[in-house]
Amino acid sequence: MDGGQQRAVQRPGTHVDLGQVEDRVCVPSGFPVLTEVPSLLSWFPDSPVAVLSRSPLGVASSFRRSSLFTRWDYRPRYQQMITMTRSGQEHRYATLIPDDDPPGLVALTRLQVLNTVLLAAAVECRDIAHIPYEAAVRSHQTALAELVRVVPELAGQFARGTRRAH
Repeated sequence: MDGGQQRAVQRPGTHVDLGQVEDRVCVPSGFPVLTEVPSLLSWFPDSPVAVLSRSPLGVASSFRRSSLFTRWDYRPRYQQMITMTRSGQEHRYATLIPDDDPPGLVALTRLQVLNTVLLAAAVECRDIAHIPYEAAVRSHQTALAELVRVVPELAGQFARGTRRAH
């Protein structure tokens, strides 16, 4: 991958390392990066995008079972999204994040919806590989094939990584 540029995004609690990727981007779809996606994608305006996701039910289940909304202190994140959607370009999303101090699970659901809408807007008009976590668990090969479709340079790396010693 000669000529590739080293790029990374670092924010508190978040690190997205793009490595030597030339002109392709992988976007994790979790809340810590949702406001960073448009900026990240602007570095690679003509690139295809791989979106790695988990079903909303799986996220909600994990959050509820492990009290993650409280443990990871998502209340300030919800407040940040209220502020973000009350001004500027994101004002059109204000109805998705009402300022009504909802219970944790309701706030999480609203954050998931906002995340989905923001991500969809950010990747509009791009070649997209969507790789759901649940599908990757069922079939690693199918998930890797979808990733390789948008990042062909990875084909050789995955082939080497999946060989087993005899």
